[in-house]
Amino acid sequence: MALVTINGELYHYGVLGMKWGRRKARGHAGPGRYVTAKRQLAGDRRDLNALNKGGHLSYGLTKKRQAQFDKRDKEAIEKRIAKNEASRVKKEAVDTRSDDAKTAAKIKTKKVSEMSNQELRTINERTRLEQEYSRLNPNMIKKGTKIVAATAATMGTVMNLYNNSDKLVNLGKKLVDKYTKK
Repeated sequence: MALVTINGELYHYGVLGMKWGRRKARGHAGPGRYVTAKRQLAGDRRDLNALNKGGHLSYGLTKKRQAQFDKRDKEAIEKRIAKNEASRVKKEAVDTRSDDAKTAAKIKTKKVSEMSNQELRTINERTRLEQEYSRLNPNMIKKGTKIVAATAATMGTVMNLYNNSDKLVNLGKKLVDKYTKK
């Protein structure tokens, strides 16, 4: 933000692209980047502590406006913290993978040269079983693709017959005339 005085007049140039009356998000990682949920939660807790101790997140306001902004900021931060913590608990609670799948995923994080023969066997066996299962139990999309392909082939044949029907009728008439004249 820039405040410039020209000929005794005050000119204000805000941040490009920023809406009037909005404050820049704290902890913003920069253009094209985002703040992780963990960092956002830490920043929110820090801001909430500051507000609880009588600090402010925005400055240059009258006391009445400052109190309104502080109240609004506090409510928003508390709501964001509750939402963030709830989503973290939900993510931690929902791991429906089997023990074998968890073991295989843990082993896959290693480099091949760091794996033992038993770990390699475990990974190969798990991968082979997953591939067999996928091949033997096609999902609905694969089934739908097969049905669409068969329907398209049939429709292609029907469309060829329809488009060439007059030629087929003429050919049939010629054959009938040829055999009836004999």
